[in-house]
Formats: sequence, C-alpha cells, structure tokens
Amino acid sequence: MNIRVIINKFQFLIQRFKNQLLTFFNRIRPVLRPTHEWIKPCFLILKGGERQQLALPIILSAIEADPAKAAQELRHLSDDYR
Repeated sequence: MNIRVIINKFQFLIQRFKNQLLTFFNRIRPVLRPTHEWIKPCFLILKGGERQQLALPIILSAIEADPAKAAQELRHLSDDYR
C-alpha cells in the first residue's frame, strides 16, 4: 500500500474521532458545572482556535459560578505565566 494512502486513511480516522468527541462534548456541556479548579486545565488548552471554542465557555462558567475563587485562580496563573 502506498504511504500516501495510509496517511490519508489515518487522517480521516483522526478527523472522525475528533468529530465524535466534539459531538459528545456538546451533548454534555449543558450539565457541566465547572468550578475554579477547571480554570487551569482549560487555560492550558486555549492556544488553538478550535480548542478555544471548547475551553473558553468552561472558563467563563467557572468565573460566573464563584467569581472570588476564580479571580484568585487567575491571579495564580498570571503569576506563573509571566
């Protein structure tokens, strides 16, 4: 089998898997109740455009849930990543 055919099939499988994960995430998103502890892991995946669409709403929900604790967590992150 040609290497290009193998790469194309592999990329197709990766894209299919990504789509299924995104569908699953969109189904469970309404029942997620993020806390300030979710901010750091989500903050670390904000680098890519597609991932921003997933992480940013979680971070905003965590901030809305407990603004004081979220602000403290964001201060710690700003100190760590300066």
